[in-house]
Amino acid sequence: MGLPLRTRRTRRTRPAHRPSPVDTPTGAGSPTDGDGGGDGGTARRTAPAATLTAVAALVTLIILIALVGCGALSPRERDIRPGPTGRPAVITVPGDTPSIQAALDAAVPGDLVLVGPGVYRESPVLRTPRVVLRGSDRGAVIIDGEHRRATGITVLAEETAVENLTLRRHTTAGLTVAGIAESPLLGYRASYLTVHDNGRHGILAVRARRGIVEHSHVSGHGHAGIRVEHCDPCESVVRDNITEANTIGIELVATGHPMTVRGNTGERNTAGVRARQRNTDDPGPIILGNILPDSP
Repeated sequence: MGLPLRTRRTRRTRPAHRPSPVDTPTGAGSPTDGDGGGDGGTARRTAPAATLTAVAALVTLIILIALVGCGALSPRERDIRPGPTGRPAVITVPGDTPSIQAALDAAVPGDLVLVGPGVYRESPVLRTPRVVLRGSDRGAVIIDGEHRRATGITVLAEETAVENLTLRRHTTAGLTVAGIAESPLLGYRASYLTVHDNGRHGILAVRARRGIVEHSHVSGHGHAGIRVEHCDPCESVVRDNITEANTIGIELVATGHPMTVRGNTGERNTAGVRARQRNTDDPGPIILGNILPDSP
């Protein structure tokens, strides 16, 4: 009885031909599918694959939608116009716009206007908050009034900065930062400027609070090199500047506490520092660490 059983086992485990996946038509079962029949085995094999394919397609679609929504597929648009969470744009002059004013008009809050070397015969006005106007080279980016235009740059917007350029030969002021009595301008910075030979003032801040004037060289003005006026409280600081050959190096008029003038140097000013207060109860500005002798 042992021999017939062994013969039958050999015949079942050694088929004459084992079908390959290429030989088996779609939907047909193979001899090794098991007891469930051809259709059931194929369904069991293809169902997980179909599910995985559908899931992969859905994930791909979600990723594409997210990329488009975030702007990853259009980086140039994000560079030009950032959204609420986008990174700031850099607008170059004369690369992107022919003039400084055109660049300032195109800027939105958070942008940087970067000005290349050249002599610019215009009087730009900055009206957009949180914009930085920066020269690429302090000595080579020059805004020239030609003794005809009143002001070099006028700032009318809050939380702005003007830095690293030269302002010269204007009839009134090189840089003016101005608010109004009912609504003082809040937040400004003037840094690393060369301001010379303007008619009355080099840097003038009027009705503007929370300001910083720093690291600038201001010379050759008929009145004040740096003048801050009509802010109460001022919450401002004038620091680390050089003022030379002005009638007054640094002048404060009606500036309410806190107001600080420190670390400034200069020579050949008729008066080094002058402060005039209107409120007798105000403790006055903090003036310390300056080397600004009067030179009558």
